[in-house]
Amino acid sequence: MTRATGTLPDSLHWQRRATQTLAAILRVHADLDPIAWQIEPHGCHLTGLIIGSDGVVVERRFAEWATALRLRVVEQDPDLLRAISSRCAVDCRINLIALPPRKDPT
Repeated sequence: MTRATGTLPDSLHWQRRATQTLAAILRVHADLDPIAWQIEPHGCHLTGLIIGSDGVVVERRFAEWATALRLRVVEQDPDLLRAISSRCAVDCRINLIALPPRKDPT
């Protein structure tokens, strides 16, 4: 079994680190609108997901979170907004994904 420093298995170590990082993010940015978060199964990796029926609200929420977390926007198209972090000081990668509602082609 691979081990991180100490006695915890590597995956458990990173899961705890991701949980601590998410708790810190939520504490510091409690003023932002809530979004869905997922702790990924491998490494210290968090994904924030923004979905909604109002495209303006989805885009605003995405911009607020991306700015607050100092993420780099890597994809912007009508169906997907995506921003990522490089590894931050706590060695945790953050992805932020927004799925605006599809616009009817009229």
